[in-house]
Amino acid sequence: MSKFEFNSKKTDFDLLNALCMAESSQLAYKSEAEVKEFLNAKWGISRINTFDKDETQALLCSNDEVAILAFRGTDSLKDWQKDFNAVLVDSKVGHIHKGFKQALDNIWEKIDTALAEHIREDRLLWVTGHSLGGALATLAVDRLTDSKIPIGGMYTFGGPMVGDEKFADNFDRKIKEHSFRFVNDEDIVTWISLPAFYHHIGIECFFDCAGVLHRKHVWYHKLLSYSDNAEVRSRPELDKLKAQYPNGIQDHSLDYYIKYLKKNLLAENPPEPEQRTFKDYANRLFRKGIS
Repeated sequence: MSKFEFNSKKTDFDLLNALCMAESSQLAYKSEAEVKEFLNAKWGISRINTFDKDETQALLCSNDEVAILAFRGTDSLKDWQKDFNAVLVDSKVGHIHKGFKQALDNIWEKIDTALAEHIREDRLLWVTGHSLGGALATLAVDRLTDSKIPIGGMYTFGGPMVGDEKFADNFDRKIKEHSFRFVNDEDIVTWISLPAFYHHIGIECFFDCAGVLHRKHVWYHKLLSYSDNAEVRSRPELDKLKAQYPNGIQDHSLDYYIKYLKKNLLAENPPEPEQRTFKDYANRLFRKGIS
């Protein structure tokens, strides 16, 4: 999207908001100069803070209606070291991933201070992140809800598990209905933590191997999608089909999440003949207030 279109009062699931959050997650990978240039020129947002310490990065921005906190994902060797530092340590309730906690601690004090400039009663905070950024977003929301910060919702993309069953249950009691965790088919990062000790949070939103979004009976659609993938990869013409049926690490790419969000938006709300660009189309969806 070129123009910033966001349903700031829609705290339940919203595809257009999900796309905006995915693009915010993508923006978190950019340099501070690129972030500010894009937010100013494209989205008309000038209230911006960026954070960067020991390879942990995030951005915080707001306009009159909404505030967004986006965390950068895995982008360096140090980031992968955080991902694999999977020792569980104490949290207020339950236990959480040591590496993720340490990464968030790197910049938390500065984020906590900056929030005062962005949050007010009629301006909800939305939190997002991809990969490692999804884990940091989850831990941040856990802390923010304890601090009574008004959270509009959380959208994560390809995020790993971050805590044990007690942590997950406590998180879900606080904000499950406003926490949407996107998984693209066989994205390896979404199950890379130890499932015997770690548990996912929030509401799972699953893209199958064809990029179709499923929010109900996810286990069943996963089974079908994995079966389709296995059948495709057994064909002799595999090389020709790799681009259509990516798997594992390829499925983790944020580009696929953004591509499939747009695909499902188009499928649920077909463009009208005069809407020749995605910008025109997104503007209509925003005015319509789709879900």
